[in-house]
Amino acid sequence: MAAKLETLQKKIAELEAQYRANVADAIRETMDAHGITVDDLKPTVKRLVRTTKAKTAAKTASKAKPKTAAKTKASPLKGRKLTLVPKYRNPETGETWTGHARPPAWIRDVKDREQFRIAQ
Repeated sequence: MAAKLETLQKKIAELEAQYRANVADAIRETMDAHGITVDDLKPTVKRLVRTTKAKTAAKTASKAKPKTAAKTKASPLKGRKLTLVPKYRNPETGETWTGHARPPAWIRDVKDREQFRIAQ
């Protein structure tokens, strides 16, 4: 069993090496077709400086104090919780729904919801 496993692992390594060789050949052909050299792929000093400056600017910006927003008049309802009065009731379970947000499953597909309306 161990010998068979070792043989399979060697075969996998050979196939991976062949695959890498094929990919490298394809990359070389593409580079030749477009006139790209290996030196074109190396980062230049300008690129390194530009990326370093950008990183430094990003660090500085993240350390800066956030600007305070202009003061606005506080809402009279701020801090109060609004409770909505239920408008619909499921007669089987007694479950209610206010008519806001997503409808519950028991009323979702009903065309005429008036039959579930709570008298007020």
